[in-house]
Amino acid sequence: MGVRQKKIAAHDLEIGMFVSDLDRPWHQTPFPIQGFYLRSENDL
Repeated sequence: MGVRQKKIAAHDLEIGMFVSDLDRPWHQTPFPIQGFYLRSENDL
């Protein structure tokens, strides 16, 4: 099974998903690295 990239709405995000792209450049976000796992309700 390979890695799949799928564009979804923010309200469809679930714990365990990996966010690999955003609707803006990463340097315009508070995230220190490009991409992150959603590990808890707080991440949503």
